[in-house]
Amino acid sequence: MNLNGIKEIVPHIFFCLIALFVLMPLGTSGYLFSLDLAPYARDVKAVGISFSQYGTSVPYMPFALLRFVLPDYVVQRVFLFVCLYLAGISAYYLSPKGIAGYYAGILYAVNPFTYVRIVAGQWGLLLPYSLLPLSLLLLNRAIEKKSYKTGAVFSLLSCVIAGNSHMLFLGSILWTLLVIISAFKGLKLNINPIKVGVFCALVSFLLNFYWIMPAVSSPGVVETVTLADLAEFAPKSKYPIYLALAGMYGFWRPYATAESFAGWPILLFIMLFISVYGAVSRWRDEKIGSTVKAVAIAGIIGFILSLSIWFAPSAWILSQGIMRGMRDSHKFVVLLALAYSYLGAIG
Repeated sequence: MNLNGIKEIVPHIFFCLIALFVLMPLGTSGYLFSLDLAPYARDVKAVGISFSQYGTSVPYMPFALLRFVLPDYVVQRVFLFVCLYLAGISAYYLSPKGIAGYYAGILYAVNPFTYVRIVAGQWGLLLPYSLLPLSLLLLNRAIEKKSYKTGAVFSLLSCVIAGNSHMLFLGSILWTLLVIISAFKGLKLNINPIKVGVFCALVSFLLNFYWIMPAVSSPGVVETVTLADLAEFAPKSKYPIYLALAGMYGFWRPYATAESFAGWPILLFIMLFISVYGAVSRWRDEKIGSTVKAVAIAGIIGFILSLSIWFAPSAWILSQGIMRGMRDSHKFVVLLALAYSYLGAIG
């Protein structure tokens, strides 16, 4: 194997080790009872798979099939390992190579959001979450090279992200921003990004049609969500809520998790400073400017909407139509996590 081959393998080994290190406290045996998973012991949901009546859980089928040859407690650990590894490596490839890429991968894979979702047993979010950076990379390449082939690969990846409707919605915000910003790059309308974006949207729609149609034609639950639900699922913290959410904390069940560690506001300040510097310094970059703008704007949108009832405009938005499906507004922190990891890496 030549030197280039070794360099390509090193990041994969590194993020495998990071995933193993994070999972080390869980041990090598024993069933994991984790809040939302506890009621589903001995069920497929206990390995992080939430089968929907709409069929959106097809991406999780490989893990479901593993249950026929491995004990559930092993499949649980395999699932978490894959999610953490993919989160790290996909953020690494989206970012500049070298130290910056490792920074992005570690921050995206290991942060308060991923921690709290693992502890809360909401593992179904993690696989789609782990692939968001890779999806952005593929869409950007498809736009840059006017490659419908790459666009088709992006659309296939969207099927995995569609394994969780919340992550699909968050991804759609990110992808739409990238297409629009790329189309108006240089203050002149460039129709090619729109063509690629429409192609990707159509292919993604066709690939996900098997669950979209039943979802649209069936009675939904979002109509039952009220302001009382928004208040119940609103972010909560012993710290000022703006500070907590900026630090990716603020899960609506704070009693269930360790919220923070000593000195985290200092780390937040450093992380925020590096990210803002990265955004400002590369905002007009000819090569990555569109991605920088899309990620930065998505991060700001994510932070504002994560405030829910603590910010009147956010509360109003989340009480309208399909937005009511995002009653757990802490999930918008996903966009903030991506912004911190990518913008910090280029900073």
